[in-house]
Amino acid sequence: MNRTSYALLIVIALGLSGSPLIGQEVDTPAGVEQLERVRLERLQKALELNDREARELETVMLEFRRQNRQAAAERRRATQRLQQALQEEPVNDDEVRRALDQVEAQRHTTERLREQQRQRLGQLLTPQQRAKFMLFNRQFDARLRQLMAQRRSDRRQEQRGDQRGVRQPRGSNALQNQPDRRPDQQRPRD
Repeated sequence: MNRTSYALLIVIALGLSGSPLIGQEVDTPAGVEQLERVRLERLQKALELNDREARELETVMLEFRRQNRQAAAERRRATQRLQQALQEEPVNDDEVRRALDQVEAQRHTTERLREQQRQRLGQLLTPQQRAKFMLFNRQFDARLRQLMAQRRSDRRQEQRGDQRGVRQPRGSNALQNQPDRRPDQQRPRD
């Protein structure tokens, strides 16, 4: 799923829960930024943060999100190098070893970033707030996964209808009421 679809799905999730973003454009960087503001507002309420604490948390979250995106991109590149090394004929074991080392280094980078985030959150939040933060993110992510799965299912149903050349309304089976007729049979005349 591309980034725009993911952002749209998040907005839909927030919209279903009464967010003020309903009906607004989200496939723009401004829409994604607005989505992040809504997320932070909800976190601020859930963690009972004042405005200064919320700004500090936002700064930390944005920095770690940026670092995690960079690390994920490096991980993908390292994995691609590994796949390429394995596809060469004959396979160069030294190249495979180097690619494996890069993948492992990226895994360590990700672990280090997570540990840094835990430590920084430990400086900003009380243990109770950290627990709420963790649960909030798990619930938020679970809801997003649920909505993404529903969205994929809806798209598959729509595509199946489009592949038949006729788009069927949801929840009905318009073909069910059609008489069984082969293409070479004529329609009975009244």
